[in-house]
Amino acid sequence: MSSAHRNDNFQHGTDDRLEMWPADSTRYAVMNHIINLRYDKASEVVKEFVKRPSDFPNFEFKANNYAIKALKTIEAIKLKRIYSQNPNLTAARNQEVLSRVKDHLRELSFTLSRLEQVEKDLKIADSKSTVITIKTVSICLAVVLSVFLVLDLSTGLGHTAITVIDDYYTKFINYISK
Repeated sequence: MSSAHRNDNFQHGTDDRLEMWPADSTRYAVMNHIINLRYDKASEVVKEFVKRPSDFPNFEFKANNYAIKALKTIEAIKLKRIYSQNPNLTAARNQEVLSRVKDHLRELSFTLSRLEQVEKDLKIADSKSTVITIKTVSICLAVVLSVFLVLDLSTGLGHTAITVIDDYYTKFINYISK
């Protein structure tokens, strides 16, 4: 990578660390747009992530606060980067602004990770409830089958078994008494 590209990224308050996130993640897409100064595209990615159809009806409700925070952070990064290009800024002030941009980038990364975590948490909760449901159905089925077995033994097969045992008992007693 050329030193000019590294210097450009440094001036914009970013590192070349996109490989930290999976390429198909929302964080990767948003941070890539931020690094390339496409703030509107980054905001669109966040909005689309929250508004897309989900298997979980309360996903949008749970993710909305993180999305709002992410959108505000993107806007703050945009404004600070624009402000840092002001030619009237002293070098110290410019460095301070770029430092704040880096802080906002870290904050944005954390917020996006929490946004992605919401869906994972909902999937885990859904799978836990599915497991509980399956266990409950299995236990109920075992109880019902046990009740049927006991009823069958006590009414149908039980009477037959008692009759057979009584008959053999009677034959045995008659055989011994002869």
